[in-house]
Amino acid sequence: MDASYIAGFFDGEGSAMVITVFIPERGISKRNTFLFRPTVTIAQKMPNILIEIKAFLGYGIVLKAKTTGTHSLRVTGTKNVIDFVDRIGPYTVIKQQQLERLKEMSLVKQSHKANHPYTRVEIESFIDLRDAVYNANCWSRH
Repeated sequence: MDASYIAGFFDGEGSAMVITVFIPERGISKRNTFLFRPTVTIAQKMPNILIEIKAFLGYGIVLKAKTTGTHSLRVTGTKNVIDFVDRIGPYTVIKQQQLERLKEMSLVKQSHKANHPYTRVEIESFIDLRDAVYNANCWSRH
């Protein structure tokens, strides 16, 4: 198991995405809130290889989809996403652009003070990065 093997596996069976959650007005602040979660997943029918990849990386969670029975390794959290991009990204061929956008978003999130709302500029930047990941995913599916 090495980084280039995982990169090839990710190029074929993985995806990079930004999960976006909208939380309507709540609490004292009465502000709408957006959560942006850079996420890397690798899907596979049999979980064994995903468990090995998780052990190699040292992070992630292996989940089983109830409807399809397939398994996926999910990498979340700014520190883990940045590490995945730094270790695996240089060996990818197809999905390098998506990973770079995830890293860019993760770096901004990492430097942001906890429990402080994002500014309008930061939210717009996150939306642009999320859309760039989506558009790159559309390109790589052809």
